[in-house]
Amino acid sequence: MSYEYVQYKLISGNTTYFNESLNASLFRELIGELELYDFVVLEPSVPLENSIYLQAASLEPPAEQGPMVVEIRLQLSKKQFKHYRLFTADHDEILRLFLNYWGEQRLPDLTNWEDMSEQFQ
Repeated sequence: MSYEYVQYKLISGNTTYFNESLNASLFRELIGELELYDFVVLEPSVPLENSIYLQAASLEPPAEQGPMVVEIRLQLSKKQFKHYRLFTADHDEILRLFLNYWGEQRLPDLTNWEDMSEQFQ
């Protein structure tokens, strides 16, 4: 499938950014300045290899540069999905995940991610 015309929506708190506003600097700023329990959600207009969003949330105040959680949802059918999460304190890794998802329409390697699908069923 070609993702040439995919549009994106990025939600951070009460603010929504659309395709024409997205750039690497915005991702760096939003991910780097997440407050405790704040989040960013990146949604493509069509699923990317079944993925309907990629999101990250802070688990520590921003000054501490502590761990964050990154989650991805794969919608396999109307009633079936897989939901994975990764805990990491490497904010550069999180930025790369978002830039690859947005810029290259590439999903992360989920090998070391936790499958938490059962928690939603």
